[in-house]
Amino acid sequence: MKFKKVLSAVLVAATCVSLCACGGGKKDGGSDGGDGAIQVAIWDNIQLDGLKEIAAGFTEETGVDVEFQVVPWNEYWTLLEAGATGGEMPDVFWMHSTYSQRYMSNDILLDLTDKIESSEKVNLDNYYKDIAELYQYDGKTYAIPKDYDTIALWYNKKCLTMQVLLIRMRHGHGRHLQMQPKSLQRRTEVSTVRRFRQLLIRTDIIT
Repeated sequence: MKFKKVLSAVLVAATCVSLCACGGGKKDGGSDGGDGAIQVAIWDNIQLDGLKEIAAGFTEETGVDVEFQVVPWNEYWTLLEAGATGGEMPDVFWMHSTYSQRYMSNDILLDLTDKIESSEKVNLDNYYKDIAELYQYDGKTYAIPKDYDTIALWYNKKCLTMQVLLIRMRHGHGRHLQMQPKSLQRRTEVSTVRRFRQLLIRTDIIT
């Protein structure tokens, strides 16, 4: 069991290892793995083939089989929560930074600090510091980042242009108009509205 626990810590840049895999109520680990196989839970079926290829190399090198369980995102966290309560969690599983503090602070995950420090394959200096620290708690490391993504902001250029102009007119031209004589204010207002309309036409906001 000790051998299996150490190997599961370095599997596919091992996301997390549950303490259920360290003895729990089962002879070979936390989950019902056939013949002591390591149970790995993930939420993305698209990555499954690649992970299986990596796991095959791991099995060839160690003799330890790996079995994957793919659970959709919404059900995934329900599964982990139920498993944490009942002590039947997967041996290795993906973790998200949104939930990591909850699991690390409740002594559910295996502390990988010593194993990482003594490993010849894992070096946290190869990871972005801010990302690695997402999976550290109280000076200990509980997971190794497997990837990261970029969140992009999309916007409607036409709507944004119109809103910016309206704000500028409200907070900029408005103060300017108040300083003008009444006779000029009206002409300035008309000129501003005309220019604003022409801009909207050029940007196809109106026709």
